[in-house]
Amino acid sequence: MIHPPLPRFHGAWGLLGAALVPGLVLAPDDWSGVLPLAGAIVLGFAAFGSLERGAVSPRARRHLPAWVAAYLLASLILLWFARARVLGQPALLWPVLVGAILAALRLAPPLPILRRPAAREALGMGLLGLALPVLAIAGGAPARPAAALYLLYTGFFAIRLAFVRAHLAGRAAHSVSFAAPLAAGAAAALAWVGAILSLGLDPWLVAAMCPVLAVGLLRLARDRRAERAIRTLGLEELASVAAFALIVSLLGGRTLIG
Repeated sequence: MIHPPLPRFHGAWGLLGAALVPGLVLAPDDWSGVLPLAGAIVLGFAAFGSLERGAVSPRARRHLPAWVAAYLLASLILLWFARARVLGQPALLWPVLVGAILAALRLAPPLPILRRPAAREALGMGLLGLALPVLAIAGGAPARPAAALYLLYTGFFAIRLAFVRAHLAGRAAHSVSFAAPLAAGAAAALAWVGAILSLGLDPWLVAAMCPVLAVGLLRLARDRRAERAIRTLGLEELASVAAFALIVSLLGGRTLIG
């Protein structure tokens, strides 16, 4: 039986799903161009994600170049089917530019701090999250509210990544530091306030995210020695992904329509 290699990074798949699901739900009823675009994004992630260190098993690496080429070819074919949606939307220029910058920083980080695992995760999260505004814009959404939803995504998952990093660091030190979560929370709050004032982000959408983040902060505070199992932490991240996708799918239309 043939088993195509797929990236084993469950967190990355979750982050991609948290962007794809609302993007598809918020798209119009005519998905003839949006669905191929979503498939192209998934296949592109499968191709480039498989090249990451430790992404696939050593056995799968034997035929990895052929599989990566097949993924990219299939992605390009789907992009061809979605070309009207892609080429017909000038508003897609900003996600493309942001994606190019993030990809360049991740592939060739100019500063040592960008080579750290946390920074690489944040850059990867930013890249995966672009699927949300890309699909929304391809479905006819204006650029500004799509950018607002992207800031909502990056702020939310920056905080969640900070929770995870604080937990992992706390396991070694047997004491959790809240410096990273607080810094991520402050940055997210500033971004969200700016998005509400200038991009039309629905404040009720932000308010709906706060209880989810509050639960994560409470879980971290009650486990000051970071003794939760990694599996439990993974399930919590899956729950946060599902909560984000559900909330944005239900309430995101308020931002897109103003």
